[in-house]
Amino acid sequence: MPLWTPADHRLDNLAMTDIPDQDERPGKLDRISLKLMYKPIGMIGGVVGGLLASMAFARIWQAIAGKGKAPEATDKSQSWADILPAAALHGIVFGVVKAVVDRLNAKEFERKTGFWPGKQSRPAPDAQA
Repeated sequence: MPLWTPADHRLDNLAMTDIPDQDERPGKLDRISLKLMYKPIGMIGGVVGGLLASMAFARIWQAIAGKGKAPEATDKSQSWADILPAAALHGIVFGVVKAVVDRLNAKEFERKTGFWPGKQSRPAPDAQA
């Protein structure tokens, strides 16, 4: 069930009968406040993940290429053959580290609060058969 639908946004016709029952209000507010609580955790996790990915990429690149620093795309003296493998490895390392950090943050948040902060997809009907 989505938190918000366009039908919920009716400020022009708001009447006292449109106010949700007392039982409905805490559930929606709890979900919204929990999502807001997760935002700074996700942002801090992103920064930490970026630092970890940078360190991991530097070590991996040094082990593979034997060079201290990866070539920069704006360095005129570097060829495409030098730049593209470094860029591909950089993307892979950052993507994997981001996925790991995001998933660990979400699982820990769920363990502490009982609320999954991300998307909750439903399996396709064909997959259940």
